[in-house]
Amino acid sequence: MLPVLRLGPFTIPVSPLTWLAAFFVLQEIGERAARRLKLPDDVFSGALMWTIGVGIVAARLGYVARYLDTFLAEPLQIVALNFGTLDLTTGVLFGLVAGIAYLQRKKVSMRLFADALAPALVIGMAVLSFGNLLTGDAFGVPAPNLPWAIFLWGELRHPVQVYELFAYLTIFWFVWTRAPRPFDGAHFLITVALLAGARVVLEPLRGDSVAWVIGLREAQVIALVVMSIALGIFMTIFHSSPKPMA
Repeated sequence: MLPVLRLGPFTIPVSPLTWLAAFFVLQEIGERAARRLKLPDDVFSGALMWTIGVGIVAARLGYVARYLDTFLAEPLQIVALNFGTLDLTTGVLFGLVAGIAYLQRKKVSMRLFADALAPALVIGMAVLSFGNLLTGDAFGVPAPNLPWAIFLWGELRHPVQVYELFAYLTIFWFVWTRAPRPFDGAHFLITVALLAGARVVLEPLRGDSVAWVIGLREAQVIALVVMSIALGIFMTIFHSSPKPMA
């Protein structure tokens, strides 16, 4: 494991660096995808910055509102650089609203933007999986007899982080080079369905996940619902779209 980097007298945690790397990779791939789809210059970066910026501020304020008495006693903690004091639900909600509002003001098609986001999102998740491999997060279940098991947290375990990394890179390759795009938004729906499918398959191998209903994990059930919705929307739009004349 490599939870921190030691550079001379400095100690830098790997996890924030991984998130920062994922952001820059996501931005770069998203910009390239946007150019392929002939979206306006810098619209992807603009939407991303608004979404993340507003999302982080909203997440911190949401957390402060939940524990107002504590922060009133120590007001400087409101602006402290602590990623553990964020209300993610509030941040995601307000971040998405800000991003959508930005795209509407720029008069950019939401479907086209979603198609540009799809490969960028997958490659960003691949970077995070690599970071989890370094830090030991999102570890696998014990597998003492597995030839390619990795020693983590005192036991030989499934290298789930490697499985996820391979799955995300494969999905990225397929969406970037082979996936059909019969209508705007198709790549996004295909990506969501494939990501959900990967979660259904890999979740039972996660050591930090517990069984929920009839042996299924909560993340598996959510992924099955998301995959079904994405495929349902894809088929509905596909069959309702006008077909070219033979």
